[in-house]
Amino acid sequence: MSHVVRRYRLALMLCVGLLFSPSPVHAIDLKILPSSSASLFTLNVRQILSAPLFQADAVKPYFELAKSAAEGFLESNDTAKAYLTPTGFDVFRDLHRVTMISTPGKDPTKNLVVVEGRFDTAKIDALARQSANEGLVKFDRLGTYLIYQLPVPNTEESLYACFPDEGTLYISGKRDMIADAIARANGTMHSQLSKEFKALFDNITPKQSLVYIATQEMFRADIEAAENTVDGAPPAGMKGTVIEWLKKGEGALISVTINTDITLQVGIGAKTVGNAKEITSQIQTGLTLGKTLLNVQLQNNEKFAPVGEIVKTLIVHSEDRNVMIEGTASAEHIVELLNIIPLPNLNP
Repeated sequence: MSHVVRRYRLALMLCVGLLFSPSPVHAIDLKILPSSSASLFTLNVRQILSAPLFQADAVKPYFELAKSAAEGFLESNDTAKAYLTPTGFDVFRDLHRVTMISTPGKDPTKNLVVVEGRFDTAKIDALARQSANEGLVKFDRLGTYLIYQLPVPNTEESLYACFPDEGTLYISGKRDMIADAIARANGTMHSQLSKEFKALFDNITPKQSLVYIATQEMFRADIEAAENTVDGAPPAGMKGTVIEWLKKGEGALISVTINTDITLQVGIGAKTVGNAKEITSQIQTGLTLGKTLLNVQLQNNEKFAPVGEIVKTLIVHSEDRNVMIEGTASAEHIVELLNIIPLPNLNP
């Protein structure tokens, strides 16, 4: 096995193998986030896997089939065998939450990934030290904290990882991002987050399955690129419309919650009440047109009628400077859709 391949696999092991010692599932701690945070994506794996929808009699067989397929893939994958299996990692048991925090710009190394869950640090450390003997990983110290450094092949970059406590892993392409996160967690450094980011963050709860928030600053480069085209004309079509919304907004939120059903919320924080009303009107027009076109298509394909019923639940409204789009896929409609999808070996 080449050192290049093994180095990548070790990086994967550190990224997901850190999820395995008891820790409560909660919204990520605001104080550890970089002051320059402009977007955040969080996937609440534990909440999703324990959702009542997937335990319902009509849905559970599909869920178990998907789970078995994923387990089969991991069992047959060389990376899992070489690195994940020896650490005792079970993604369906031990992985709790994965969060990525991004700063403005296009440099992915300035992102911070926070993984929460259960992990066996002794096994992971032993595997890392074995790999260090082969030149695949380096060790660094930050006070009492051990930092793993994994050089990225054929580049001058490295991936850094550290366990700040027994249930959390920090990962970043910049060592300073790790060091600063630890300092903020310990209270020796304080984050100065923008009011726009904090306002969006306040909408995140432990009950949500997936959340993405972003301030306008995250899209600054896209907005500036659109404003500095050669001919000075704005982008055409939907892209141009979205750019205009971004210019009139302070941030956006997308939330999916899986419980007994699946709910969607999309929020846009506008700069003014007038901007909010304008954006709402444009979305309402597009949504009405979309529903009409979909109904025409479904007339000749009745088995997909549940899709139409789900789309009917989509509504858009504004409150003060906020624009909200909401919709729900009920368990009944989800089951109806699952029943038309042929899944092999569902009932062996």
